Amino acid sequence: MKKHELNADARKENAEFAFIDEARENPYQNVFIASLETLTQDDLAAPAKRKKEDPIDAVIALLRRIIFIAAVIAFCVSGVYIVYKNIAYKQSEDLYADIQNIADVKYAMPARPSPLLMPVNGDRSQNQAVQEDTYNEMFEKMKGHLASLQKKSEEVVGWLRVEGETEIDYPIVQHTDNDYYLTHAYNGTYNPAGAIYLDYKNLTRFSDNRHTIIYGHNMRSGSPMFANLLKYKSQEFFENNRYIKVYMRDALYTYEIFAAYSANPVLAADKNHAWRMNFNHDNDLFLEWIDAVRARSNIKNDVKIDGSSRILTLSTCTNYDYNRYVVHAVLIKVEK
Repeated sequence: MKKHELNADARKENAEFAFIDEARENPYQNVFIASLETLTQDDLAAPAKRKKEDPIDAVIALLRRIIFIAAVIAFCVSGVYIVYKNIAYKQSEDLYADIQNIADVKYAMPARPSPLLMPVNGDRSQNQAVQEDTYNEMFEKMKGHLASLQKKSEEVVGWLRVEGETEIDYPIVQHTDNDYYLTHAYNGTYNPAGAIYLDYKNLTRFSDNRHTIIYGHNMRSGSPMFANLLKYKSQEFFENNRYIKVYMRDALYTYEIFAAYSANPVLAADKNHAWRMNFNHDNDLFLEWIDAVRARSNIKNDVKIDGSSRILTLSTCTNYDYNRYVVHAVLIKVEK
């Protein structure tokens, strides 16, 4: 055997021993070589072609993405709107609190007793015929307050105060429609809390209206507006909070509440619906309406009402259905 062949065999033998020793010392370096021992024909086959995506699945996936994005946008917008409304309600609360505080400040006037609401000859129904000459400090104060408010807004027509525990103590405004003050404060600034407003069809001299209607929101926070009208579901609450005063610059109107109930405005075709105004000067139609109002009332009051009576209605939403809650009162006294 030639010398170079012996050298080749020696090198081969040495390489094999070196490979074996290295595998023993570090087997993980030879994973690829080991895998070749288990290689099959299937492993050498060409990769399967990717299944084409179903167009319907693609559309569904796209719609899911759109819905998700829309939900995120709606969530963000709702959050901004809630913050905005809370700020607006706080502004409304501060706005009305300011003018209510002014209304409660006593002017520098001699202290004289206000006229008492007393029945004539024991008959409460005759109150509306009573004319008192006694000085009424609150009335005089409100005249000045209304004059000041009307300089800020010509649409301020009066001031409503439901005596007792209702917190209803607001200026009354009137626009050319019944929508504007749903979203505007008494001074005309935009605010979702709105204002207390007189129906645009009514005259501002309340004694000329057979049926006067005043609207207001039912607020859950901030200034409650007409929210506490719903308390007139209770006879006990009514007994302790039965009188309404409306201050105008030319007269003070005092009303006594006699009915309160939930009413559906969709039923306006009903001749006895809560907001009816047109009685065609027919006293019988008017008294028929009064009977229907009393029949559905949550409270009872036997105050006398006849064909010459003047009615005031306060109306608000219930916040749990489409119905409105109304409180009816009859005019029992006018002071000038």
